[in-house]
Amino acid sequence: MKEFSTTFKEGLVKGLRSDERNPRNSEALVECYNLKPTEVGLIAYEPIANPLTGVSADWPFPQLFLGQDVRVLATATALYELSTWTLGTAKATVTETNRWDFIDFGSYLILTNGLKLCIRDYAGTWSTNDYTSTIPRFATGCNFNGQIVAGNVKSTWHGCGTGSLIWSRIGSVDCTPGGDNEAGFRNTPWEGDVLRVKKLGKGIVVYCENGIGVLSPYQQTFGWDSLIEVGIPAMSAIGGNENIHVFVDTDGNLWRIKKDFSIQKLGYREYMNLMTAADIVVEHNPVLREFHISDDSYGFILTEKGLGKCYQEVTTVAVDNGTSYGVFHDQSDAQARIITDTLDFGLRGLKTLQTVEVGGYHSSGTVSAYAQWRVDKTAALTTSPTVLVNPDGVSTLVVTADEFRVGLTYTSYSGVEVDYMNFKLKLSDKRYVRGKYDVA
Repeated sequence: MKEFSTTFKEGLVKGLRSDERNPRNSEALVECYNLKPTEVGLIAYEPIANPLTGVSADWPFPQLFLGQDVRVLATATALYELSTWTLGTAKATVTETNRWDFIDFGSYLILTNGLKLCIRDYAGTWSTNDYTSTIPRFATGCNFNGQIVAGNVKSTWHGCGTGSLIWSRIGSVDCTPGGDNEAGFRNTPWEGDVLRVKKLGKGIVVYCENGIGVLSPYQQTFGWDSLIEVGIPAMSAIGGNENIHVFVDTDGNLWRIKKDFSIQKLGYREYMNLMTAADIVVEHNPVLREFHISDDSYGFILTEKGLGKCYQEVTTVAVDNGTSYGVFHDQSDAQARIITDTLDFGLRGLKTLQTVEVGGYHSSGTVSAYAQWRVDKTAALTTSPTVLVNPDGVSTLVVTADEFRVGLTYTSYSGVEVDYMNFKLKLSDKRYVRGKYDVA
């Protein structure tokens, strides 16, 4: 029988499939573990290091904030001011509730969990407040060019509520509305709570339970534009910086917003819905330009090219002098694994997958190949025995089926690179062949 070959390369740039309804032969992966997609193919996951002795994840805490002047570690019940990475005595203690938001004015800080406002003044003195005379209690906020912009107001404040937004005077933390409209408030157009406000580009993105919009400065106040009519499941389901945001919506879809407020639906619903929606944490690593998306059971890594899965479930990521740090759960699974989405190679009927050739590199351990296969498109997939890939990158499988998924398992993810896979096949079933075949 005449042998033909086909190369699988684009799927190693994409990583995990973005939609479980992908048609056959759409190059993508259904498993991409401890590997991440890049423009040159898959490379090994780069793990986060925990710099804090004796500090471990208690989901969804802790959070690490490296401010302009002050470093803070926030647990569920306490705030610690850090000297480098040394944990001292708690500066504030509270009752456990939601995750913290961090408003950074240099040596002046406001941290809120919706239950308390914890304020560090310019002299370095901390206080824990229900509210102050000029700042109501709110659940989320940010520093927008020297102004507090906040949402989800918890204390009595000019008729505001959990669906309201407030902002302070420019260069001040005084949120008291005045006749000059410099400090003010407004409601969002949706029912439900404001869950997160976060600076992006020249505005602030407002993430609510039932929609997402943008506050943009207009003269002395702010204008409003709605982006999409779907919200987020938790305040921690969005991460990013002033240049890019990534969030998971209430339907389980992953999205990206750029600083010009262009918004892109990425998908990945089948993977996001593996996680408990209320526990999803999205954390940004600006050094590697990637996002960790996790709950306490699953960890995913989103690069500029696509999505992979990893052994760390990360509660927090911070960057210090170009190095990424964080706190995480560790699944202690050092393998790297790849499984392609379904392939019939554009030919119905039985084919024999003879060999798998792997273009790539691994620095230690072994790599094995196998096939998941079926002869009936409605049947469950059966897994073939695994066969070691030899030093030349070749594994001989000899599996006959109608449809395949091809898998690779590396005993260690360290140093793994996968550029392409080449599949060599023979057509066993010629019932649907028209014209000449196997003619020398």
